[in-house]
Amino acid sequence: MKIKLIFLLACIVSVTQAYAVNMDDSQCCPCKPDSVSHCCEICPPIDAKLWLDNGVGWRLDQFKFGKMKWKSQNMGLIELDFFLLVDNHYLVNVSGDYARSFLSTRKGEVNDISGSLGYLFNLQCYCHYPISFSPLLGYSSHHQRYKAQQHHFKNTYDLTWNGPWVGFAILYDFSKDIHTYFDYQFHWNKFHSKIGEKNDLEHLSFHTNSNDAYCNQVTLAARKKIGNWFLGLRFEYKGFWTEKNHRKHRVNDEGIDSLIRRHSNIHVNTYYLASQIGYEF
Repeated sequence: MKIKLIFLLACIVSVTQAYAVNMDDSQCCPCKPDSVSHCCEICPPIDAKLWLDNGVGWRLDQFKFGKMKWKSQNMGLIELDFFLLVDNHYLVNVSGDYARSFLSTRKGEVNDISGSLGYLFNLQCYCHYPISFSPLLGYSSHHQRYKAQQHHFKNTYDLTWNGPWVGFAILYDFSKDIHTYFDYQFHWNKFHSKIGEKNDLEHLSFHTNSNDAYCNQVTLAARKKIGNWFLGLRFEYKGFWTEKNHRKHRVNDEGIDSLIRRHSNIHVNTYYLASQIGYEF
């Protein structure tokens, strides 16, 4: 199923790109060089552009393991984003973020990295609206580590999600200086986890592995350009879930070791909001 969807997306990109290339350029800017019509203003010349920005903000993680629901985890966040546009159509994007909580009873540490390729269709050239669309193909890796300590209990949750994703992005320009961005991504993940619970009387450790893990991701951002610099605001949501996990439950009690196999689902929802500053080269 995964291979079929990726192949279908690649075919759509190829067919649409071929159609756009074969179109007469006059359909984009049917005006003379000395004209000042709106069409010529919204169709930028072909070139290569590079955007580099970093941001700081706040992240909230909600973790649910089986019937157990983790208290919301608040963390400080830093991020870095690299965006390259070649020939006004070809997109390359690499982004990463790191977040950490310093609470004494509940600690969290997470990091994400993602890279993608896309082909940007400048729809304003055909419909005269300042909007662009791009299908996207990418790969991402997410690592989440949570710790909790309460009375005599010390619990750790170490989760890793890796895999490809497909999606799309929509860009809309309110003006030459104010730009908005929206994207949606669907991820197929290889999920691995190591979950441990420990108290003064016994030690419990859980090791959960699953090949059936997924994620929905939504991003919404806005930027204000000031010369070559820009200021931005970014909101992002990720919803991870996994099903049919084989849960190994090992109990240490006075030297006795037992193994119990169960099934349990893991759900992680993350939200973050960051302010950004960047530069266009």
